[in-house]
Amino acid sequence: MRTRKQDDIGENLWDEPIKSDPVEKRKGLSPLPMHRAIHLAVDFTAAFILFQFAQLCLMLFMKLTMLDINYVLLIFSSNFALPLFYLLLVFLTETFSKGQSIGKMITRFEARRVDGEPFTATDAFLRTVCRLIPFEFIAIFIRRDQRALHDLLTATELRIKVSKTSARKNDVVFDQPS
Repeated sequence: MRTRKQDDIGENLWDEPIKSDPVEKRKGLSPLPMHRAIHLAVDFTAAFILFQFAQLCLMLFMKLTMLDINYVLLIFSSNFALPLFYLLLVFLTETFSKGQSIGKMITRFEARRVDGEPFTATDAFLRTVCRLIPFEFIAIFIRRDQRALHDLLTATELRIKVSKTSARKNDVVFDQPS
């Protein structure tokens, strides 16, 4: 237990100051463009790896069943398949993790609604659809709060995810005046 000192008016003071938590200092901060670039790179890399794995599984399935369905492989390997797979992956991860894609999980960011309501699957779907707008990311360089167009149109924002546990082991609890 820490000992108390008194100042010249008789107020009790603690020996040592309580240091603030670095996560609490960062709480509520918006991401930098670098963070968004990391989110995009990690999410797209994960989508690419999973897409390659899905292609391999499809080819093995076609080989084992001796099916000759070339148009399925043609559609699956088209130029539109990987970006759509990326959008599907981001939608699913944001839906099931309540606002975090794989890239946001790594950097500990989450998408939140501006009005404070819980993040829903509808929010994740609308954010995903808005990502189809060409050059929608340019807003992060123009706006001071660095919200992209998919954030503005869906009334969401990115913030650092703070854990639910607020009481730490070494916290000092002050006596409440009665």
